[in-house]
Amino acid sequence: MPYKIRKRKCKQSSGKKGSYTVVKIKKDGGTEKESCHTSKNKAKGAVRARYAGEANEEKTMKITRKHLIEIIKEELSRALHEAEARPGPLGIAVDAEPPSIYEDDNSGEQAALDAEEEDVGSEENELRKDGTSPAASIVRNINHEKLAMMKQKSDTDADVSG
Repeated sequence: MPYKIRKRKCKQSSGKKGSYTVVKIKKDGGTEKESCHTSKNKAKGAVRARYAGEANEEKTMKITRKHLIEIIKEELSRALHEAEARPGPLGIAVDAEPPSIYEDDNSGEQAALDAEEEDVGSEENELRKDGTSPAASIVRNINHEKLAMMKQKSDTDADVSG
């Protein structure tokens, strides 16, 4: 909405007299008083603030926490589903074991990494045998964590109020 500064006598809401009025230019060409100021600089500041406020209104999206959680769940589920269905680079399946960069190095660090990789792979295979996708398992785990956090919060709130 366009704003203009007009030099004219006005009265502020506090009762103080002013000399500069900020007016909003309507679509039909008419004007509407928005505010009254004692100096031209203060009126210019008010106009800048009004334009800044309008710019921020267009960029801000307000949603509830519940809706945000639903959006995150849907996006996580979609991304994980796509990752399972899509082959990795060079047509190699994503869950295929990558070739080792270590030829004969079986140091303790590499052995620990290999053991951890086997654990994760076997967990995924167990989930698949049970008919549960790893993506569904992750979403379920996120839900369990959120539930535990909400329970802990309610317990803390009860301690504070009790």
